[in-house]
Amino acid sequence: MLTTKHLVEVTVTLPKVMLNDLAAQLINTGIYHPRQLDKNVPGQEEHKAKRSLYEIEGKLRKLEKYLSEIEVYNPLEKTNIELEKKAWMDLAEVSLLEFQPLEEKNDAILDQLLKAKERLENLEKMREFLEPIKDMDIDLEKTSSLKNIIVYIGFLKQENRQVLLSKISKIDAYLLDEKQIDEDTFIVMLAVPREKSAELNIIVREASIQQLQLPEGYPSNPKEAYEKVIRELEEHEKKIAGLKSILEQQKQQLIQYYNKFYSIREALRILSAAKIKGEIAFASGFIPVDTRKTFEKLVEKATNNTHILVYGRYVKGSKETNVPSLVKVPKLLKPFHWIVTQYGTPRTGELIPTVFLAITFPLIYGFMFPDLGHGIAIVLFGLFLLKTAKGRESRFNVGMIAIYVGITSSIIGFLSGEFFGPLTHFKDIVWGGHPPLESPIEAGAEGNAIEIIMTIVFKIASFLLITGTLFGFLNSLVLGEKHEAIFVKLPKFIIFTSATYPFLLYTVGTAGSIIYDASFGGATTIQGQIVRYGFLAGLILLMVLEPVYEGIKHGASFLKSRLGMAALETFETVLLVIGNTASFLRIMGLSMAHSGIMFGFALLATIVSGGIIGKGIGLIIYILGNLLAIGLEGIIVYAQTLRLHYYEWFTKFYSGSGMPFTPVYSPAIIVFK
Repeated sequence: MLTTKHLVEVTVTLPKVMLNDLAAQLINTGIYHPRQLDKNVPGQEEHKAKRSLYEIEGKLRKLEKYLSEIEVYNPLEKTNIELEKKAWMDLAEVSLLEFQPLEEKNDAILDQLLKAKERLENLEKMREFLEPIKDMDIDLEKTSSLKNIIVYIGFLKQENRQVLLSKISKIDAYLLDEKQIDEDTFIVMLAVPREKSAELNIIVREASIQQLQLPEGYPSNPKEAYEKVIRELEEHEKKIAGLKSILEQQKQQLIQYYNKFYSIREALRILSAAKIKGEIAFASGFIPVDTRKTFEKLVEKATNNTHILVYGRYVKGSKETNVPSLVKVPKLLKPFHWIVTQYGTPRTGELIPTVFLAITFPLIYGFMFPDLGHGIAIVLFGLFLLKTAKGRESRFNVGMIAIYVGITSSIIGFLSGEFFGPLTHFKDIVWGGHPPLESPIEAGAEGNAIEIIMTIVFKIASFLLITGTLFGFLNSLVLGEKHEAIFVKLPKFIIFTSATYPFLLYTVGTAGSIIYDASFGGATTIQGQIVRYGFLAGLILLMVLEPVYEGIKHGASFLKSRLGMAALETFETVLLVIGNTASFLRIMGLSMAHSGIMFGFALLATIVSGGIIGKGIGLIIYILGNLLAIGLEGIIVYAQTLRLHYYEWFTKFYSGSGMPFTPVYSPAIIVFK
């Protein structure tokens, strides 16, 4: 279990003229997190530095937009920054003026680029609309002006085709042409005498035909309209490529400005958080405890030993959310810690579930999506994301997670005898028809496949629920919330542990017997007594302990009000024990759904596979079924795995209400003139 690292608050009093030097020394270290000084500290804030910081951050966002258009997502690199003494704010002002012509030029390019992309997107939609009728060489405007005949062209749903055919046979109407454009839709061309226009309107309404309307401003001939859209698509693609080429030519200049502004931004973070009184400056922040010696040397170097350094509070566990938290995470665990931080940043001193998540997340995903072939496909998808990440942290993390979950899907799929569905006969070849984790869908009524998977599911559920409530109790103690720990978290831990521990230790059948004995059988066994009386003890503690304490401390009126609240809390906890435990059945449900989907596609492919053509169609159906399963199931299973962790587990112990430790850092090399 990871925890936040210990930080210490530091305050430096130094000559004002040396504040720039201090910033120059600190921005390369990555150990100092500036903080705004309290109101009781004398002096004025550096409002000019705050304004400059705001402007610089705006330019950085613009540069990120320019560079992202040419797929540069992590432009930080080593560069030299020339700096005069007392010059950070001056450097910011000069750099902003220097950047202005380049900014105006690239703002115009970016504006054109965004408009061209928006137009391209609209053209793509028009192309998709016109694609099915691109060969229809007929002028709709001319057909609408015929004297004696009305020609009507529109889209008809498959379900209404028979309605149309039955209706047109009753009037002098003709189905001149029809074309199926997808499995559910036809485009039809009807012709009726002009005097039958009222009857035509009735047919159109009853058959729910949607009239063909070509895009405004385009030829009334579908073929010509399609050709114009294609030409415009090509023109806009060339325009976008040309605009990106202009940005590409400025790539190095944009990267240099980005690094320069980034370094200035980091220095201004220090200056804008400082206070000035006369010729004295005060700067305060947080550093890791184990970097004190390094920090002292940097301050001595920046100030020529003309400073006062004061260490303040040591941050180990804090109720304050404005105190930063620092977590050191091993490289292999960083993708899972990213999942944790998507829920929220840990508070200082809080227990962090990254290590457990690295085990349970791939494991649950693998049991929900057990297929060796599909797992390999997910791993390949993860490798693709890594290759195309180009400095994008979230893309890299998703790629790494895909590799991890793909590996567990492959392993559990191998043990389940699943390899791109049943038609590969993998389980027969490798396991002789009886893999150790066979799906109940394929096993049918034979063996104990359902009991095995349910045992696994409930072991995972009991482990997460017991550890979640235990961590909730420990976190409250660590964070100094003893009242919450003793009166709420400890009783909940007792309740969840008593109710679910049999699933952790025994098979689902044995655990079910123990719980039945505890609930309805009179608790005749020792295990039944532990479950019954442990559960009841937890409920009593949750309902009574806090109200009695508040009643003794504040009087009888508090006792009554707290009893009502405690009763609601107790009732909610009972529901959570039942609901949270049952929620983990989705693991078995999605596992069986995967087998059912693949079995269904296998059956469909087999039905149509008569003859050479039929076998080809069957193969196509089976391949498409596998691709559909990989895409849709992969996303759905990921979402459900997140839900089990975020809702069923994290809510019991993890606050995620902290502030990240974001030290000033820049790779730039500061050169004093």
